[in-house]
Amino acid sequence: MSDADGNPFRELLPGGHGPSCPNCPFGGVNWPRGCPCNERGVAAGDTLIEQGDTPQSVMLLKQGLVGLCTVSDNGVETGCTVRSPKTLLGFESIFSMPTSYRVWAVTDLKVCVAPVDRLRPWIGPLETPLGAVMRLGVEESNRRVTERLDRGGSATERIASLLLRRCDNLQQQRLELSQRLLARVLSMTPETVSRALSKLQAVGAVSSTRPIVVGDVEQLKKLAQR
Repeated sequence: MSDADGNPFRELLPGGHGPSCPNCPFGGVNWPRGCPCNERGVAAGDTLIEQGDTPQSVMLLKQGLVGLCTVSDNGVETGCTVRSPKTLLGFESIFSMPTSYRVWAVTDLKVCVAPVDRLRPWIGPLETPLGAVMRLGVEESNRRVTERLDRGGSATERIASLLLRRCDNLQQQRLELSQRLLARVLSMTPETVSRALSKLQAVGAVSSTRPIVVGDVEQLKKLAQR
């Protein structure tokens, strides 16, 4: 159950003082001012991170199970998985990034919660080679989660969604994707991809299918959101 302020966390112990702290992945870290985490309890069913929100803490799951899912713009759940202890959550908070997934408690949990304002001083400046690698790692992780959205809908909708995302990411409309590679990425047959691209070309969403060139972006957006 959440508290009166809607906070799902119940504070249990300050960092470094729990019975499982010696076996924690953070336990062997040389924290200059002590572990920044507090061990907290979360009731089954409570939400830890809402999709699209920017987390304010990094969380390490110590006990219990959490569920992670992604939901498309039209409200369809297109990916779901379960994670066990030693799962790190909310790392997007370090870079003030929104998450591309929702996290909730499948069972009662114990988590170590490190507020980002207590963690950042230990991490140090982000304008460093390590900071750049960390940022790219978080962005790549979110891309992989977002790509699960391409698994939902009809073949035409899924291809439109993927092309739209690639067009936005690359800032160009000619995409270096063959129909055969597109079929592999989306687990479709080449014939299915060819038919779907023909439909997109017929309405102007793509201007060419070999190579694939995006045409009317607004039309592509409409087809991707159906």
